[in-house]
Amino acid sequence: MEWQSQQIKKLAKERNIKLEDLAKIIGVSRQTINSWINGKIPKGNHFLLLSRALEIKPAAFFEHKPSDTILVPVHRAKGTAKITPEVQSDSRELAGEYEHFFKSVNTTDLTPVLRSNGVVESALLAQKLRMLIGVQDIFPLNIEQVCKLLDELGIFVIFRSFPEKIKSYAFFTKIYGNRVIFVNTKVHQLDIVFALLHEAVHAVRDEILESVQYDDEEEKLCDEIASYVQFPESYIDNTYEIIKGRNNSEQQKILKEKALHYNHALYGLTLRINAKYDEITFNASIVDAKLRKASPTIENLLFNHSDAQSFIGMLGKYSPRFMHALKSQLDQLTNRRIMELLGLEESVDAPLIRKGIEDMRIAGGKDDHPM
Repeated sequence: MEWQSQQIKKLAKERNIKLEDLAKIIGVSRQTINSWINGKIPKGNHFLLLSRALEIKPAAFFEHKPSDTILVPVHRAKGTAKITPEVQSDSRELAGEYEHFFKSVNTTDLTPVLRSNGVVESALLAQKLRMLIGVQDIFPLNIEQVCKLLDELGIFVIFRSFPEKIKSYAFFTKIYGNRVIFVNTKVHQLDIVFALLHEAVHAVRDEILESVQYDDEEEKLCDEIASYVQFPESYIDNTYEIIKGRNNSEQQKILKEKALHYNHALYGLTLRINAKYDEITFNASIVDAKLRKASPTIENLLFNHSDAQSFIGMLGKYSPRFMHALKSQLDQLTNRRIMELLGLEESVDAPLIRKGIEDMRIAGGKDDHPM
């Protein structure tokens, strides 16, 4: 896709908006508007505000080419690792393994109410996302609830072991218009909920920019919304009431028990508590590093069963939309191709895997996803 910068002048003229006034509406300088016209692509909410001011869908600023079947994967690295062109290339190559598969899958639109046209109020969008799956605003989300949310949003989840260079928990991309989140099976259960929610927010806001990486501002916004979805305000308040006034050692003990019980990291929780109450002084990252040793990886969760039927059952639970699409194409897929799509080794009994897919019921008996 190519950025159609000339559209800015053209649309502004058609709508009788001076470029100086356009800059004021968006909250940038006239020089910034000029840089966009000259080819620089606006990022994050600036891009949304530009689209809203000119009354045009964000995607209309790009010329779509027939070959653009896979968007540049959007993700950030773990810790201090960097998203380099090589990482993006490897990510796109991984997504490319599913290009032909998704060509036969009908795309699903997001719930219209979740489309964001401008600055987003994080707590409000988070509330809408939680309402989609009918969860109470008392406890943090677990992996089953998050996977249900992704299914409701029309997002495909694919669990794969990532190449060594892709140092990410997960990444979001689009393949033939289908929203897909690839999840690294090496990720610990402690981290998976927030990682999935972060990428889900990218998916909800995917009209912001479809051809380049999001900027830091956009990443921070996705973090904020994901945090509000994972940790409702009442959970923050109730946790604070339990730990307030206690020393670091007692706070750590209580929070570690909560983290292990609800399978979430402490870092995001302590950020939210401190933003509101400024109560916690210990380093949550250090505590999280210790907690991960007791937390299973996604690979452990999926492969802790000795039989193919149980393995397929777990995938049907955590990735119902993808597994339904796989089941619907089973007659056209060889055993070897099925194994490739599931990221399985050749040593696994392929006929049993095929039989498991044939027999599975999706998402607790629901076998009616539109394909």
